[in-house]
Amino acid sequence: MMSKFVKIKLWWLICLRLSEIVYATNCCSVIKSANTKDDGVIYKFTGTYHRERRFFVNDAVNRAIWFENIDDNPDWVVGDKDNIVNGQEIYGFLRSDEDTPCPTDTSDWRDVRNGEWLNNPDAKLECG
Repeated sequence: MMSKFVKIKLWWLICLRLSEIVYATNCCSVIKSANTKDDGVIYKFTGTYHRERRFFVNDAVNRAIWFENIDDNPDWVVGDKDNIVNGQEIYGFLRSDEDTPCPTDTSDWRDVRNGEWLNNPDAKLECG
């Protein structure tokens, strides 16, 4: 028989988990990139989540948008879809350092130019 404390803790953990999933459900289902290496590419929500955030894919160019939070350093990342499959989710060509529910809520993007991560104030992901 569970104690009242254990029941309350379980209830709280279930509510927390549900709130994390709900947190990411108000995102667009289709995202378009602008002013980036893949300018104009359309990404679609796959119906799956990665680290409690929506996972967006463009199969034609084998690219994806995902959320990673390794070492408590949250980032939205745009890169090759294979990076997720190969356990290299920190690798991409566009990333943010903002912990937002959706990638379209991020305004601080950096991209790789000449082997260096540089701010790109013009880069954005928008509902498409």
